[in-house]
Amino acid sequence: MDLVAILIGTAIAISAGAFILRPLTEDRPGGYREEDRELSSMRAEQDRILDLIEDLEMDHAIGKVLDEDYQMQYSRLMQQGAENIKLMDELRADTAIAAEETQKMHSLEDELEASVAKFRTAQPQPGQEFCGQCGAKILVGDRFCVVCGAKLSAQEDRA
Repeated sequence: MDLVAILIGTAIAISAGAFILRPLTEDRPGGYREEDRELSSMRAEQDRILDLIEDLEMDHAIGKVLDEDYQMQYSRLMQQGAENIKLMDELRADTAIAAEETQKMHSLEDELEASVAKFRTAQPQPGQEFCGQCGAKILVGDRFCVVCGAKLSAQEDRA
């Protein structure tokens, strides 16, 4: 009896370990790309620059920063912000190609949805026990679907 308990415990431990490690070993199709991470980093840098400009303007307004220092720091921050925006635009141009691929994938999904819709609206076959419109179960004697109200063909009348 002790050997059986040990074997069961070992099997449970192995299963739990495999379950815990599974997310680490699988590739995620919807995962983040390197371009997305770079763009996110650039947006964070842009936010940081905007915060620095806001702080600089506030410090200048209350007299903590001299006019000469304000002008020098302001122009430096504006130049950094412009360079950052330029890099973000270049990265977005590169990701436009990826957007085209995404568009193709969405068109394929739309075709699939159209096929599914066509299948759902097809007339139910004789002996079918589900509504061809909404998929609800058809009971004996039903002439209309109790869920969507679709008229059932004469062959399906269960009377």
